[in-house]
Amino acid sequence: MKNNLTEEMKHLNVCELIKQQIDLADYVRSCGIELTGHGTNDLKGLCPFHSAINSSMIITPSKGLYHCPVCGKGVSIIDFASDYHTT
Repeated sequence: MKNNLTEEMKHLNVCELIKQQIDLADYVRSCGIELTGHGTNDLKGLCPFHSAINSSMIITPSKGLYHCPVCGKGVSIIDFASDYHTT
């Protein structure tokens, strides 16, 4: 049991390091998604997880989070990368 817990802790540490070191907006742009300003500090772009003609995905760079109210996808860069590369 202790070995499994240690492996899980290593995974969590790697995920936290990725979240801290990679800018979500830069990563989304590197996937070919154009982002524009939305409100004071947020960004908006086409959500790649459903057919969209209007920008619905909101990125909050200061928190490293994204959310699409249309399809419900969202959270961190880890979730975005996982969903984006398996869709």
